[in-house]
Parts: sequence; structure tokens; C-alpha cells
Amino acid sequence: MLDAQTPCSFHTGFQDSLEPALAYGYESQTDLATGQNSAQNQRHFAEQSLVKAMAEKDTLKQKRYLKESMNSFYISVKMHPKFAESYIKMGVIHQLYLKNADSAIYYYKKCIACEPTSIMRAEAYYNLGTAYQNN
Repeated sequence: MLDAQTPCSFHTGFQDSLEPALAYGYESQTDLATGQNSAQNQRHFAEQSLVKAMAEKDTLKQKRYLKESMNSFYISVKMHPKFAESYIKMGVIHQLYLKNADSAIYYYKKCIACEPTSIMRAEAYYNLGTAYQNN
């Protein structure tokens, strides 16, 4: 069983595309609120890519949008490691689209560990329960 500190098979198939983004120094930035290297802006871009993926009927295009979304969520948590909104969305992508329950569980637990508000925690706990149930 995974806990919030256990590494998992994270980003299966996505790791190669992360290297260019990380080469620009995104992993060392901590600007949460504003600017080009903003964790918040990365999350917004990732969510828009996720919305496009959800609406896309073409499987190849959907995979491209999911890859784009995961990359941006990953960059946002590299910039701000306690960014719960990104963790929960990464869990959703792993659970619903990549069919990787172990990684989804990992990200839901990361969200729970760093989210102080009850609404986000409640959603993460609910998603965690469905991931365990369907696993």
C-alpha cells in the first residue's frame, strides 16, 4: 500500500517530455501567484488542457492534451510542492484516463497531506475511496 511519501510509477510515458521544461529551471521557481514561471499559471494551463482532453474524441489528440496537462501540473508542483489543486487533478488524470490507480492514490494522499481546507480534502478523500474501491 502506498502512503504520501512513497514514490510510484509516476508519469508513465510522460517523463521524456518533462525534461525540456525542467531544463529551463522550472523546478527551482517558487512564484505561486504571478508571472510566466507561476505555479498558478501552470495549473490554469494544465486545467485548460485537461478540459480539451475531456472533450476530444480523437484518441491521439486526447493523449497529447493529457500529456500537456500532466506536464504543466508536474511543473506547478515542482514550483510549489504543497500545491494541492495540482495533486488532486493529477490523481484524477491517473485514475480516469491512464487507469493507474496506484498513482492516483499517491496523488490523492499528497493532496490530503498538504491541503488545509476541508472542501479540497473531502474531494480528495472521496476520490481516494473510489480509487481503492475500483483497484
